[in-house]
Amino acid sequence: MSISTRCVAVSVMMFALAAPACASEAAQIALPVSLSGAGEFGSRPVLTAVRIAVEEANEDGGSPAIELTVLDDQSKTETAKRLAEQISKSSALVTLGPTSSNPVLAVVADYAHHGVPAILSTTHADDVTRERTIFRTVINISQLGEAIANHSFHILGQRRAVLIVKKGAYGDAFAEGFQRVANRVGIETGVFGFTGNEDRKQTVIAASQTALAAAKMEHRLATRTSRTDPPVVLGMTYEDAVPVVIDVKRQGVRGPIMGPANMARSSFASLFANEPDEKARPGYFTEGAYVATPVLLDRANALALEFAQRYQDRHRKPASWEAILGYEAAMLAIAKIRKLWAAPEFQRAGVATRRAALLQSPAQLDSRDHTERGLAGPLWLKPDRNHPQLARIGVYLSGVLQSAPM
Repeated sequence: MSISTRCVAVSVMMFALAAPACASEAAQIALPVSLSGAGEFGSRPVLTAVRIAVEEANEDGGSPAIELTVLDDQSKTETAKRLAEQISKSSALVTLGPTSSNPVLAVVADYAHHGVPAILSTTHADDVTRERTIFRTVINISQLGEAIANHSFHILGQRRAVLIVKKGAYGDAFAEGFQRVANRVGIETGVFGFTGNEDRKQTVIAASQTALAAAKMEHRLATRTSRTDPPVVLGMTYEDAVPVVIDVKRQGVRGPIMGPANMARSSFASLFANEPDEKARPGYFTEGAYVATPVLLDRANALALEFAQRYQDRHRKPASWEAILGYEAAMLAIAKIRKLWAAPEFQRAGVATRRAALLQSPAQLDSRDHTERGLAGPLWLKPDRNHPQLARIGVYLSGVLQSAPM
């Protein structure tokens, strides 16, 4: 299956990608994104945000025009690998995906082999920048684990915690980050891991019983440092977090739930809407839950708030952190392409040479003195091609995710 050779501003395909016939008139950006499967929840905001960025860039009259090619990896690693091969053979100068950790980890070596630059804005897995062509503008998952542990100890005064982890690249890295801080400051942590649906509920019940026992112990202490029961910390993506939260709360655990950025969007609370406990008492599952996230709009700057309004006007939904950082990544890619496009030799060059030039371009953002403007602050990269970023801690109050009191 091939696409038309007619240049369009945005072209959408699910499984096939062919080189355009008019590469001299427009620059291609690829966006392999999870439009179905487990990664869809966090990926659709990225798609909307990147489309907004491309449309705005084309409306401003800059050169070249930008073509966006969207592909669905179905949240499957085998599909992601097939699409990576097709992107590598296309005229796309840069890719802004995949948008989920497992598909990304499956394809980074393929991108590196073919010299394809990738700017990733929503993938937290620690290992994604191990290849030379991968750049990341979002905090990694072990740093989110560290942030949760620091907040639990220093702000909530907790000395105990129960950590429930979905075993794998995402959960293991989150747990490592949490444990680094816990070991340093002295948080006594019970760690419970599961591998899938088969052992998840049994693991959650055991973890919940440990949390309840820890709470009883805290209540007996005359030197108690926290006003809440010990937290239950979740190292997993949202598709596991939802049933785990339900089971933890139904076991009678009253300590706060704490988790990573995939739980950090207001729409997360809506995933419990059909549960009888939630219908009887709105907020039953999420009220007082803490999350570590790259962006919180109630602490955002004017640029981020302006974009969030444009996003909501178009999408009729609040802009999540994925939307904010997805838009940033698209604008970074477009800015770099257009800067290089001004040189006639770049326009005459083949795809491989253009990609090589773009690989050098993001790498020039190597310090606070060499940055690009971003919605969440200046964009710059460390030598490991990661953007240094602080985690924000949010809390759900009355169904709204907002900055947690410090």
